[in-house]
Amino acid sequence: MGISLGPACLAVLKPALLKRYAKGLTPIIAKAGAAVGAMALAWSPAYAQAPLVHLPLDGSVSNQGSAGAAELVIPEGAEQPEFVAGRSGQALAFGKGGAVVIPYEFNQSDHPRATVTMWVKLDDHKPYERELFSLGPGSGLLLTVTGKAGIKIRSSRTAVHERAFPVGEWVFVAGIVDNDAGTIRIHQNDDVFEASGLDIRTPHSLSVARPGDAAHRHYIFVGADDFNSAGKEVRNVAVDEVRLYGEALSPKQISVLRREGATRIADAKAGKTAPSGPSGSDVRTIDRSGAPTELPKDVRRTEPVADLPSPGQELEAPAPVERTPDQGLSIPEGLPGQTIKDEIEAATDAPPPPEAGNEIFCADAPNGDAAFTATSSSFPSDFIAALSKAKACDLDLTVATVNDKGEWIVASSDQIAHSRDLAAPLLSTLASIEKNYGGLDAGDISESGAFLLAAGDRLYGSGLSADTRAKAQSAIGAGGIRYFDFHPTDPGQWVMIDKSGAVTGRKLPKRVIKAIGDLSASKRTIQTVRFGAGDAWVLMGSGSWVITNGLDSQLVRTLKSFQNRSQRLDHIALAPQAGRYALYSADKLNGASSDAISNFEQSFPISGGSTASIWARMDAHNLKGVSIAYVEKNRIVWARGYGLMRGDDPESYLFTDTTFEAASLSKPIATYGLLQLVEQGKLSLTEEGVLNALETPLSTNARITLRDNIRTDEINLIQLLQHCAGLCYKMNGNCLQPGGSGGGAEEYPVAGPIPNTADMILGVHGADPFHKVLSVEAPGRVSMYTSANFLPVQGLIDIHGGGFENHMNPILDALNMKASTYRSPYPKRSDGNHARGWKGASVTPFFAYGEMAGASIVSTPTDIAKFVIEVNTSAEYPGKNGILSYDMVQKFLGRDNSIYASSDYPVCTNPRAFGLSVNKRSSSSAWNNSEIYWHTGSHNGYRALMVGIPKKSAGIVILASGRKEDADAFYTELQAAIMAAYGATYN
Repeated sequence: MGISLGPACLAVLKPALLKRYAKGLTPIIAKAGAAVGAMALAWSPAYAQAPLVHLPLDGSVSNQGSAGAAELVIPEGAEQPEFVAGRSGQALAFGKGGAVVIPYEFNQSDHPRATVTMWVKLDDHKPYERELFSLGPGSGLLLTVTGKAGIKIRSSRTAVHERAFPVGEWVFVAGIVDNDAGTIRIHQNDDVFEASGLDIRTPHSLSVARPGDAAHRHYIFVGADDFNSAGKEVRNVAVDEVRLYGEALSPKQISVLRREGATRIADAKAGKTAPSGPSGSDVRTIDRSGAPTELPKDVRRTEPVADLPSPGQELEAPAPVERTPDQGLSIPEGLPGQTIKDEIEAATDAPPPPEAGNEIFCADAPNGDAAFTATSSSFPSDFIAALSKAKACDLDLTVATVNDKGEWIVASSDQIAHSRDLAAPLLSTLASIEKNYGGLDAGDISESGAFLLAAGDRLYGSGLSADTRAKAQSAIGAGGIRYFDFHPTDPGQWVMIDKSGAVTGRKLPKRVIKAIGDLSASKRTIQTVRFGAGDAWVLMGSGSWVITNGLDSQLVRTLKSFQNRSQRLDHIALAPQAGRYALYSADKLNGASSDAISNFEQSFPISGGSTASIWARMDAHNLKGVSIAYVEKNRIVWARGYGLMRGDDPESYLFTDTTFEAASLSKPIATYGLLQLVEQGKLSLTEEGVLNALETPLSTNARITLRDNIRTDEINLIQLLQHCAGLCYKMNGNCLQPGGSGGGAEEYPVAGPIPNTADMILGVHGADPFHKVLSVEAPGRVSMYTSANFLPVQGLIDIHGGGFENHMNPILDALNMKASTYRSPYPKRSDGNHARGWKGASVTPFFAYGEMAGASIVSTPTDIAKFVIEVNTSAEYPGKNGILSYDMVQKFLGRDNSIYASSDYPVCTNPRAFGLSVNKRSSSSAWNNSEIYWHTGSHNGYRALMVGIPKKSAGIVILASGRKEDADAFYTELQAAIMAAYGATYN
């Protein structure tokens, strides 16, 4: 859209005014000889040249750059690279050999500056290097990924970005070499490393390369360093959108390229992408002198910016900016016309901005759909109006802050609105930032007058302590500040998030520190930590994750409703009065994401073919807390906690290390302990009469009773572990009949003595007489799951293992299950990080469980997942002997039927076939026909599920608080959500 300018209009044209409306303007051609008075101005930043190499790699190796045609080279004996799903469209995956080559000489003696960018996905960490881009061996430009170390670039000298390179996700990589300036810069997503002062002015000579080619022919390589390395080297790396520029792109240009994938990139403070079209002298450029175009050369990860104050020096606000009418413009003389304000109004059909800068602007009228909730009586009306207009303009806000005096700032990366009554130093600082950067990256203001503002590579502040200054400067030097917040009444208490996601602060509450640590473990990014009055605070993270302290219950419910609606939470303002707040949300969490965890969280199926979030489905099923660990490639790739530790406390958020009663997940782990005794020769799987050992601590009369009650002479371990020994509890004497109930473990008061194993089997000496174990059917005939089978298991471990806990604790230690214990009552039940059971309307009381082998384990999903990995690896790798041997694990999973041959009775069979204590299915349609084993757990408001998929090296563990029927329905939806996000794993 062009704007015709008359002679008088230029006299009143202000840079700030033009800046607000120039965002939508496109370049206009000023033809030579055009009539004076018909001149058109446009916002026209300096653009990067078109790329020499641009490989979209969408099914072909076609080069859309100017360097020449590309071809795929596959030396003899090498494997063909394959096209796979890419960061955008398709990508090229190099497994073993092959490369893309372009015959082109890029000699850095003639081209001393260069930029290479690409998206990279690494399948594994290996010690060797994988070449991503090269100009040939000995050349002045080589980009590689070096195992766990990160990205390495060589241009005669070498620099390594030492941040570990992620596995299994697309990462944006850029290498920028400036031989004249002696700098190397490496981008890995938002993380930037820069090395300067290097003697790289004399680049290495280029190689000649292809066998059989004419001498001195040069090539650009993607996926190799030369034709030799394109042979049989194993790479396990995929690349997408590869580009080579014959210049050093600035950080802002790199940011735009990563975000928008443009071919020509503007080096402008607004960061807009240039459309294709005429360039050079045909475009009239508005002079924007004074606007920084890139980071200073001395900005790097390890050092602060050189011209920032030292830690002991106060940051001073800059002098007020003098805004002359023609500042920043190239104004021809003698042009007729009207005022610029009239022309802009006519062109945009929008009202002119007020001089005070207290509004947000965009070309579109407000849509009336602001996704925030506010009690405006506690906030300035113009602050609320700014938030509303920001949402209507679809702005991604970087700052939304208001203090107790009613002073406020609302800003994005390219505009700033603020209250009219700010102190002069702050006003002049905002004017300077607006002139040079357009908007803010982060910032906050306190009631005392202290402020900290970050824009680009600069830091502005007043009233800050030396510690605050030093930490802020360090964050600026490492890439920039993304979020900052003061406590409303104490500027000495603050929190800061840098652009790498690292969080620092001063006087942070312990629960905030714990929440921050949990975010790292659960692969969430912290977006906001906002302090309220007193000890109130709220922490918000990616994926609608929130934790609060001391907030009004209505606000907590509102935050919860945002979660349930999958509404992204971006900013929150808290007033001193309870229940007064303003929330800002820029967008909904819908659509496909590159983050599989987020996809899982949003993919729970509901009626009508729709999906909902995990939080919404937890509410629908009345589950108060859910904790999950997910296993892939026999690694715990993530663990996350959702909901509350106590259903009656809306701020008792659970963490990944919150412990749960895992109920019957005790059984498969205890079975491992029993089978270890079998491998030690102390017990036999098939020998009948194995339970006679239980008589050892008993009196003569008790021995007779034991034989009469449970037929000790007839039962073998296989029948016991397959719930096929014909045993029931007395209270469930019909448990083996159709419709009968197997029955769970008995509960005992935590304050009273807990009966020993023998007394519980017999129902004497304080043990519940209705919970003693009885034989109601001959062994081997009928299968019915019941904990009655595991009191004898516990007794055998007691006798042959030197005590149940004495034998099981070393197994838990060997698996590094540090949060797990069979001790009952659970000794840390009141430590503030233990989930409470939920019966649908209230929390359940604590109980003790004497039946440890069947019911008492307390654990976390992460710990149980370690057991799943142990089973998976031992089951699939014959040379891997862990707690049990490979052969014994085949028996545990029910894969080896030879163990049943010596039984007097046939093996019990039913649709829920058992291995040795685990349910097993050789093919499950729910998991893409994979073999699975699983076990559930249920008692007193606690629910548990463990699933292992050994041939796919996968598994999942869920611990929850809620009723059994609710948890079962939730598990079905959760399994579908896992398959929606990770289905390819099970193909």
